[in-house]
Amino acid sequence: MLDNFKVLFVDDQPLDVMVEELELRREGLKFIARAAATETEFKRQLAEFTPDVILCDNSMPGFSGLSALQTARTLRPSTPVIMVSGSIAENTAVECLNQGASDYLLKSNLRRLGPAVRRAVAETTHREELEERIDHLTHYDTLTGLRNLASIDQFATDCMVRAREQGSLLALVTLNLD
Repeated sequence: MLDNFKVLFVDDQPLDVMVEELELRREGLKFIARAAATETEFKRQLAEFTPDVILCDNSMPGFSGLSALQTARTLRPSTPVIMVSGSIAENTAVECLNQGASDYLLKSNLRRLGPAVRRAVAETTHREELEERIDHLTHYDTLTGLRNLASIDQFATDCMVRAREQGSLLALVTLNLD
């Protein structure tokens, strides 16, 4: 079960945020929540709060859900965004999904909210684990677990740049066993 993950609600209606929070808690989810009702507040929360999932209303005065989705894709590309709207046209829902939304739900049917949040957070966690595994396989030898030559080359270059910037000496000894 997901514990203490972070949810950012993007909605101009505090009552809707409260209903969504209650639905998630009813599903047994434990989370830390913040809300944003404006674009400025949304950008600030993305930077300071670093949410694990974003639940976003589609229509807010002066700030559209599609605009929020594009902002999230730019500033926090790996964070899943679930569109939650009172009413949404099918073509708008499809456009949101095409632009990277994980799911869309109607506020009149929040029974799917808990499972949708679980799935979105689980998929993101799984993707991040796979990316870490790929990164490890890219930079470390599978047999010995030691850094490979490309990784050592990058590490040595970084060390030389830091030494030059700090005005310090650097000694590098390599032993190639091939």
